[in-house]
Parts: sequence; C-alpha cells; structure tokens
Amino acid sequence: MHPNVDSVFRGDDPISRFKSKAFRDYGSWLDGKTFSSNEEAREQLGNVANNIRDFGIINQFGFSRYETKDLTYSLAKSSSVSPVKENPLLFLFLTIGLCVVGAFMYIIPKIRLLPGIKNDGIFFNVMKNTGWLGILTGAWLIAFYVLLYFYPEYMTNWVIMVDPVSKLLNGGEAGRFFLYGFLYTLCILVMGVRMLIQYRHSKYQILRTFQSCFFKRALRF
Repeated sequence: MHPNVDSVFRGDDPISRFKSKAFRDYGSWLDGKTFSSNEEAREQLGNVANNIRDFGIINQFGFSRYETKDLTYSLAKSSSVSPVKENPLLFLFLTIGLCVVGAFMYIIPKIRLLPGIKNDGIFFNVMKNTGWLGILTGAWLIAFYVLLYFYPEYMTNWVIMVDPVSKLLNGGEAGRFFLYGFLYTLCILVMGVRMLIQYRHSKYQILRTFQSCFFKRALRF
C-alpha cells in the first residue's frame, strides 16, 4: 500500500507530506488486507478519511469540538445585547435573589416548631412522591445540565447575571461553571439554614451542617 500512497501524494510541499503521513498513521491497518468488493474497499477508505478529518486535520490545524463549543459560547456572550447585560444585578435579584428570599420566607417561620425530623405527609407530597411538581423540577434540572455542558451559548444571559459576583470574588468575568458553582453554593447555604433550624437541638447536626456548608462552598469557588 505504501508505494501507492507515495504515488498519489506526490510532491515535497507541506500539504502532500501531511496527506502521506496522515494516511499512513490512520490507514496502516489496511496493509495486506483484501476486500470482497470495490464497495467494501471504498467504505474502509472512507472510514480512514473520516478519522483523518476528525482526529488529524482538526486537532492539528483547526478547532476541536470542545474548542468550537467554547468559542461559540464566548462569541455569543461577547455579542449579547439585552436588558440583562445592561442591569445584571437587577435581574440577578429578580430571578435568583427572589427565589432565595422566598425560600427563607418558607424556612425561617419553622423555627416556631419543635426541632427534629418531620416526616408526616411525605408519601403524599407532590414534590417527593413522583408528583407533578417533582417531575417538573427533575426535568428542569436535566435541561439545565444539558444546556450547561452541550449548549452553553443559549444560557449566556444567565452567566451575565453573575458577572458582578465573579468580578467581586476573583476580578474576572463569570463562566458557565461559575454560574453552576454559584447556584450550587446558594442551594447549600439555604438548605443549611433549614438544617440548622430543624436540628437546632443537636450539637452534632449543627457542627455537621456548618462543616458541609463551609467545605462545599470552598470547593466550588
């Protein structure tokens, strides 16, 4: 096979040298192989060509799919024109901030109740027993992760909202994983308050909650 490759990719220019080397690197397994038909030979050569395109040309001379994804996200974020970009703190409060306020309005009044585990009615709770609210929450979380990892360009306004927080903490603009860390930290802190209220009678649970909130927050940021 090699003499045939040399006869096809003639010349000493960089392109010919790359074609010859790439075909040997990705097609050497075809040496001495026989084919039952021309169609089978074309199919195998097509597979080699696809491998060269996906793993040779792109990695050496272009963008990988991960670099393309990051570039698309960066361009979308930089070119974004929206009210969110003009007033990120306002929209941060109107969305995430109000959610935190609502959570505290639900959690803090429970300090009037006796501490300890409260499991009454959990089986019939629409949030915990495969009810419609739990299904919607699960679907939303799955959609969030799909957007975060595979289509971050569609959630640039979400990231822009937390830019002021990122600049305050590390001096730079927020990224998609800073957004994830920010939301994760808020959830840990809010639910930590709930744990402190519910288990305020137990020194072990109080220490455990403070420790979990501190170390999980430190790891995320």
